[in-house]
Amino acid sequence: SAFYLASQARNLKNNKNNRDMSYHKFLNKWESCQILFRGYNNGRYFTHLFYFFYVVRLATPMVIAAAYYTLPMMQATAYFFMSCVTVSYIAFAQPIKAKVNQVQVLTIESLVLLINFGVFLLAIFDQTGIESSLASVVIGDIIILANLAINLLLVIFLVVKIGVQVKTIIDLGKRQAIKQKYAWFQLV
Repeated sequence: SAFYLASQARNLKNNKNNRDMSYHKFLNKWESCQILFRGYNNGRYFTHLFYFFYVVRLATPMVIAAAYYTLPMMQATAYFFMSCVTVSYIAFAQPIKAKVNQVQVLTIESLVLLINFGVFLLAIFDQTGIESSLASVVIGDIIILANLAINLLLVIFLVVKIGVQVKTIIDLGKRQAIKQKYAWFQLV
């Protein structure tokens, strides 16, 4: 499980006896699963469960849509509740070590929360029979803009991450940590 691997990696990393050898053996053994235990803040139980929670969060909307396909109010309520829990978890636990990744996930999930809140309001309007066409149009426009913002922000964060990596490569080159002429390209 992800939590077991994260705990094992943390224990080996913090162990003073044979630290480097045991930790590197562990990393080599679990190389294909490192997303489960690397890149998270240490010391907090819930940060190591982030990957599990996030995968469940990504799969849950499909399950909700399939289970409650005839109950739009139930779907909207479940989506809104799930978004509130996800944003709260990411904001308070701050599970991701890299600030750019933490800000990206929190920003995207906040926009998803805004979208789900809009869908929740539209479902309430529909369920109660409130005839508020102007409010519905404004909420619909906000939902569309939030969806567009998500796509735009994904591109912006990708450019920022590429920029950070290029800066790292340049810094390594200045320190002459890269011996071969074209070895820097492998770091990309």
